[in-house]
Amino acid sequence: MAIKRGFYPTLLLITVIVGIILAVTYQFREFSNWLWIALVFNALLAVASNLLASLFLKRGHSSFVNGYFLTMLFRLLMSLFFIVIYLLMSTLIDKFEVVLFILLYFIYTVFEIKFILANLRAHSEKDKNADNARK
Repeated sequence: MAIKRGFYPTLLLITVIVGIILAVTYQFREFSNWLWIALVFNALLAVASNLLASLFLKRGHSSFVNGYFLTMLFRLLMSLFFIVIYLLMSTLIDKFEVVLFILLYFIYTVFEIKFILANLRAHSEKDKNADNARK
């Protein structure tokens, strides 16, 4: 089973909606490229996590759990790395942008968890039906 079914269109929709919200919010503030970079960064992290989770799922359910926790750790470390790069490179550190980055992190993480759990539940039900048919 591939986790990807419907993942990418939904991810694109969420990214566009969040982008529109950021554009509307920032029309009253000084514009910063870091937020757009953060938006794309989180979307790409979601894609990478999805690909890694799909690879671990192909190996079986027991390796999937460990692999998924590994992808969550990967996401967290890459996000911390992004914040450190922002703090080192930005001439004017805006706490609002850091808070928005953390909010984006949580939005994409919740989306990914919800999507994967829904697909795993469907996959689990197919396995139960196959087991019942064998009996």
